[in-house]
Amino acid sequence: MSPTDLLNAGLASHGLAEMAIDLLPTTKSVKIGVSHDGLRASYEGDGEAEIQVPMTIKKETKRILEILLPRLATAAESLNLENGMIGDEISDDQFAHLLQLLKEAPLKELTLSEIDLQRIRSWTLAM
Repeated sequence: MSPTDLLNAGLASHGLAEMAIDLLPTTKSVKIGVSHDGLRASYEGDGEAEIQVPMTIKKETKRILEILLPRLATAAESLNLENGMIGDEISDDQFAHLLQLLKEAPLKELTLSEIDLQRIRSWTLAM
């Protein structure tokens, strides 16, 4: 199975997430896009994982992300959070939750794209 297939399989359930995460290669860069679309992912050959997260996160999706994101980010030096929604914004709570899941990443670069920082509390950015 390709890394993209493994990562997408891991998004299907928390049980598959537990199995898939151990089979993925080291991730150097993580891109998380928040959109109106469903949960999906891709993995580029040089250690770049991209995950599209729906704006409204269900309980099972939250559990899957709590398994995948911290372990994907263990070696990630780059994180890109992107708002892919037209006419909507990422909430402070959702932004804080994503940052919390990635707190152990040894980041050298954090990129925020199309995120209205006026909606994000200053203490959230201090995380």
